[in-house]
Amino acid sequence: MKRAEEKRQKHLAEIVKKAHDEESKKRAIAFINKIEAQNKQHDFIARIRFY
Repeated sequence: MKRAEEKRQKHLAEIVKKAHDEESKKRAIAFINKIEAQNKQHDFIARIRFY
């Protein structure tokens, strides 16, 4: 039973780690999307000022 509990704890720790990794990926993607949107807005404003 002790070994089963250790395996269970290890499995739960792996699930938590995977969830954390997925959350990190989501945050990175959101950050990249935000930067790309800001760049597009900046380019648009620069083109308007040029004309």
